[in-house]
Amino acid sequence: MMPPETAAQGAAAPAAAEVGEFEALLNKEFKARDPQKQSAVQNAVRTLAQQALGATQLISNDVIKTISAMIAEIDKKLSEQINLIMH
Repeated sequence: MMPPETAAQGAAAPAAAEVGEFEALLNKEFKARDPQKQSAVQNAVRTLAQQALGATQLISNDVIKTISAMIAEIDKKLSEQINLIMH
């Protein structure tokens, strides 16, 4: 059996890799010339993801239902924001 410190370090490695992949995708898709703008884009996308995932169950027996629920939640949030802008 692994000591708790070793297990925690092993669990942190995949999360760090996911963050690196996330940042690489953001940098590829949103090419900001200014580091401050790049940071703002990263924070905005991260906040959007947190808000969308905050009220949803992350793991489901049916992945398609989970993804559809996430899309519906994002759509709901965007619709609310657009309605506020329009009205």
